[in-house]
Amino acid sequence: MTAPAQILRPPPAVDDMTLDAIADAMARASVFSESAARFAALHDTRSMAFAIRSAASCIHAAAEYLDAAAGASSHPGRVA
Repeated sequence: MTAPAQILRPPPAVDDMTLDAIADAMARASVFSESAARFAALHDTRSMAFAIRSAASCIHAAAEYLDAAAGASSHPGRVA
């Protein structure tokens, strides 16, 4: 089975501020993910759904930061 080309491309050069933002977003996603698991164990579906959506939002933000950095590094001087 061949992996998609997107997974195989080399990682972009990312500045420290972007890496810090990605680290923060992923740390928040981890907290929300753990909360979702706890709410699921407690059968609190409303809180679980909120935590899952929050974790997904944090992961999406981290991916956008990375995409923005990739676009900036492949197109110097481009305004996003």
